[in-house]
Amino acid sequence: MLAYLARYTTPRRPKRGQHLLDPTSQQDNPMADSKATMHQPPNPLDAIVHRQNHYFNILRGDIKEVLNELRKPRNVMGNGGWNESDPHARVAENLDNAASRSPSYSSSPHTDSRILPPRGSYEDTTRVSALNANIDELKQELIKKDAAINSIKNEAYKQLHVPDSDNLGKFNDLKNQITKLVYRTFEKKLPILRSDLSPEQQDFFGPWHHHKRDQKYLLNRLRGKIFEMIHADLLDSTLFGFSSHPQVEKSLVMLEYKLRDKVPREGLKQLVNWRIASLKCGELLQDDPDLLAQNTASKIWEFMRPLVPKDASVKVRGMQLLQRLCQNAVELNHLMGRSRDTFFIKNNFQGLAADNEELADEEVEEIGEPETVTGTIAYCLFGSLTKLTEEQPLKELVLEKVCLAVYS
Repeated sequence: MLAYLARYTTPRRPKRGQHLLDPTSQQDNPMADSKATMHQPPNPLDAIVHRQNHYFNILRGDIKEVLNELRKPRNVMGNGGWNESDPHARVAENLDNAASRSPSYSSSPHTDSRILPPRGSYEDTTRVSALNANIDELKQELIKKDAAINSIKNEAYKQLHVPDSDNLGKFNDLKNQITKLVYRTFEKKLPILRSDLSPEQQDFFGPWHHHKRDQKYLLNRLRGKIFEMIHADLLDSTLFGFSSHPQVEKSLVMLEYKLRDKVPREGLKQLVNWRIASLKCGELLQDDPDLLAQNTASKIWEFMRPLVPKDASVKVRGMQLLQRLCQNAVELNHLMGRSRDTFFIKNNFQGLAADNEELADEEVEEIGEPETVTGTIAYCLFGSLTKLTEEQPLKELVLEKVCLAVYS
């Protein structure tokens, strides 16, 4: 290869009989005016320019020949192409750079990345055309890849910046589904108390069984009880996705509570980063997200066992509706957890309703019971949805007010 380069990069000697300073000799131009040259002395500068042009034209032709030789397919990488690690490729690149400094070979600012066809055989032109076609295909593929990357970025942005309307929609759907479940499934009849009921069931249904509480408030209080149980299991804390590892899930929940208490609100961003990173780790386990929802639905359905269903078919549909309801609660939890904002659902309100006017949206009055004060909160039907933002970590924003039942 070195002998080949030496042969094609060494300037050619002038032809015999051709003047060294003038590439156009009298032998090549027999019709030239010899008298004019005899009476006008030669200009030394013109002779130097002619000589440089002559040698440059020879060298430029040699460069093109060497480039065509070096650009032929080589099995350097085993795929029929050549790469920058090939010494021949580096020589070709140096020759390219040298030739690019020529005015006749330099690239115009208006040229694109396509390869210019060489002045050669038909096979060379066909090969360049194929390379240009390949470049066009790669450009189109690059455009598609850029569009896919932008789509992924937009989707990630949506997940990290969940609109308030999404959380509000899920939250209100949850309340509507609870109301639909209660009033379409059960009768407004006295509950049937059995000896195998749990203490929690005895405490809740006992006042109606013993005629200490008006029957018309049974289903209304039941809505609040169902929301309370869903809130405790599915909404009160972040679900990190370690349902198959309950001890890990419990530890992460306890750690989040401690971080909320210990970390100043000015450091809310660090808490959010930790929560989102923990959720991503939980997603790697690919646990069944419906498992926790099914367990909570079974727990609530067992609690409502003393109630009288309207009929057998409604009872089946009621159980299915309860399962979908709990699944929506899990989805709401995940939606809030993946957001850069920190969401809370508060469901523990006590005292006078007048002290919670800024948080209360709706009040349902109930007849007062013994030793109750008018205007006292009886229970919460549905909690409030609030959030903290990284921009204003000290300001609590109320998105949905609490719905209270108040003694009249």
